[in-house]
Amino acid sequence: MRDGVLWTPQRLAWTAMMMAWDEGQTMQARFEHACRAGCGLHAHWRLGDSYGGFAAALGRRSGELISGVVRRFQRQMRQAAGKHWLCRGWLALAVDGTRIETPHTLANEAGLGCAGREKSAPQVFLTALWHLGLGLPWDFRTGPGTDSERRHLETMLADLPAGTLVVADAGFCGFQLCRSLLAAGHSFLFRVGGNVTLLTDLGWQVERRGDLVYLWPQDFRDQPPLVLRLIVLPRGAQAMYLGPAKE
Repeated sequence: MRDGVLWTPQRLAWTAMMMAWDEGQTMQARFEHACRAGCGLHAHWRLGDSYGGFAAALGRRSGELISGVVRRFQRQMRQAAGKHWLCRGWLALAVDGTRIETPHTLANEAGLGCAGREKSAPQVFLTALWHLGLGLPWDFRTGPGTDSERRHLETMLADLPAGTLVVADAGFCGFQLCRSLLAAGHSFLFRVGGNVTLLTDLGWQVERRGDLVYLWPQDFRDQPPLVLRLIVLPRGAQAMYLGPAKE
């Protein structure tokens, strides 16, 4: 039968997820195990016997499948969260990015390029949002290793739940991102440098009055400054600095 008849969206999604959880040492082995499990759960399923055919079908429909699976998991997380939906009164989502090395294939080198030193492996950049109350992934973006975790977060802003508190490290500090979060009705808690001067080194103009910090970069003087609250957490001889939006 034609590949499109065998590999419906549901069957593609189920098989791909079972392959991800399988312990097989090769993709072919994982594929065979997933097909057996799928047919065991759904006796009427007719799945292809070619991993290449499955991979081609998955590649053609991966965009719609990923967005559909993400939305489904998010709905189920909301329904099952109960008291864990909020973390200390906040709908808190942590965000971070990482680079993942990929095999040295011609396709990877052409599509992903090199984000590290010469002759280093091609890399995928993954940025993920993590629901702190549930301890589960909420959303993600991927791209070549040269991508930016800050840019990835910007593309996820429209899909954030209302009133989200975004928790991140210093790599996400940026006037435009902070402005976009506040404009969308969200809050943020970003770790900043060990002293306020570090913010100036990042290109920020800073004025501090008590626990308030006014940020107004030279390139954005046509916009009002951001008024934030600086939180200082003593940690022995050192301190951790957090810069959330002022309540």
